[in-house]
Amino acid sequence: MTRDVFGMKEGLPPVYSPDCEILILGSFPSVLSRGNFYYANPRNRFWQMLAQVFGEQVPTDIEGRKTFLLAHKIALWDVVKRTEIKGSGDEDLKPTREQINDVAGLIAGGKIRKILLNGGRSAELFSKWLRKDISLPAVKMAMDTRKSRLVVKRSVKNAVMGIMMALTSVKPVVSHCAVAASMPNSPMTEGSAGVTTVWFSTVVNVPNI
Repeated sequence: MTRDVFGMKEGLPPVYSPDCEILILGSFPSVLSRGNFYYANPRNRFWQMLAQVFGEQVPTDIEGRKTFLLAHKIALWDVVKRTEIKGSGDEDLKPTREQINDVAGLIAGGKIRKILLNGGRSAELFSKWLRKDISLPAVKMAMDTRKSRLVVKRSVKNAVMGIMMALTSVKPVVSHCAVAASMPNSPMTEGSAGVTTVWFSTVVNVPNI
């Protein structure tokens, strides 16, 4: 493996189509993802969690992951376009304004309804560099790879649905935001069950960023 050294590193192009309704924004690709694809580190649970949310097989190659995202109308990008960094630590990300991606330009005229910020550093960088140019709701995702948690919000039939679950339990996990979710064979905390789907809803307070 090539040793990573301090220097200017380039980010990844966006995964996007005009039909996308949700944009997930990370901070900057890790060492394993740079020159590869988003969340390429096998220890990162991002793809496993998304697949479980939608009840599908985990996509394993780049084209499969792109197809998966676009099929669910999810766009994916990072806040930072390029920066000087060594390693993968978010705490080392100190981009200038010129090193920030044109997220406002990407979503202009499209169908994006909400932005999900994947991680604390992504939320900080978004607030610092992008918030003033983007009026869409932006919510920090409750994604913790150590505790295997995920919050995904998506627009369905003019409503925002969210799914929150733990990989280690089928019980709904309440930690960050108001959700109305649909998962096969999930326990119901409130709502009604259909033949193959159980709907539940939980309400807690989460401010937009």
